[in-house]
Amino acid sequence: MLPLFVTEVEDEPTEVASMPGVFRWPVDRVAEPARAAERAGLGGILLFGIPAEKDARGTQASAENAVVQRAIRSLRDGGYEGVVIADVCLCEYTEHG
Repeated sequence: MLPLFVTEVEDEPTEVASMPGVFRWPVDRVAEPARAAERAGLGGILLFGIPAEKDARGTQASAENAVVQRAIRSLRDGGYEGVVIADVCLCEYTEHG
């Protein structure tokens, strides 16, 4: 299982300063590390969303066109066949964390 951070805030993969070698991936490029993981024999990915908008209730976590939902559609439309797990923690989706 490969953890992937998917963002709608950045246009290019950006390294997470506190986790060297780990990147935040734009929605339209998340298939790159997912396919590499699949080729390496990993059976799935775990998506952590980084939304552009946050609010007190974390509404972007369940919005139809939110970051993780778009990433999953992009992966499946692109032929990714591995297991996809979506993180359900609302901390990244709320203003108060």
